[in-house]
Amino acid sequence: MTLYLSRFFFEKNPRGIGLLAEPHALHAVVRAMGGGGRYLYRVESVRGSPALLVQTLAHPDLTGLPEGALRLVGVKRLESFLFQEGTAYRFLLQANLVEQVKGRPLRLLSLDEAAERAKGLIRGAEVKVIHAHRLKPLKVRRPEGEPFSLDVVELRGVLTVRDRESFFEVLGRGIGRGKAYGLGLLSVAPIR
Repeated sequence: MTLYLSRFFFEKNPRGIGLLAEPHALHAVVRAMGGGGRYLYRVESVRGSPALLVQTLAHPDLTGLPEGALRLVGVKRLESFLFQEGTAYRFLLQANLVEQVKGRPLRLLSLDEAAERAKGLIRGAEVKVIHAHRLKPLKVRRPEGEPFSLDVVELRGVLTVRDRESFFEVLGRGIGRGKAYGLGLLSVAPIR
């Protein structure tokens, strides 16, 4: 499996700002980039400017991008061999980590419970969560349905890869619920 990680900046005009403000529209744009395959994404801040990080299984299809809304900064190709077993990496995860028991409503997890859930879901790595906090809930308005919100927990820490293939599979699949709305992308970077 190969992953492609692309970074975009939102243009500072009505189209870019409008796309940033509407999670359902952003979801549609990112889904089109994935070419029908699995995709993950996250909105983040880079040097004070809103940016979009997109992970796809193929080189992103940029033909459907709304004109004047996003500017591509770069695309990086990721393969499992890039992650060395025994090597530690910094990680960032924004996820909707909730407990779902059949027949019961979803239960929000405490920050400690969310950190433990993430540790269990990041297979192939030894995980140490250093910082966990809740972000503002993500509010989504679908044109065809009732509005809803997703609880968002941000986890930062260090992970050490133990099984490169298992870890890379988790990286490609994402973590938790709400992936269609910008949650679940696990970002890793070398420790310097």
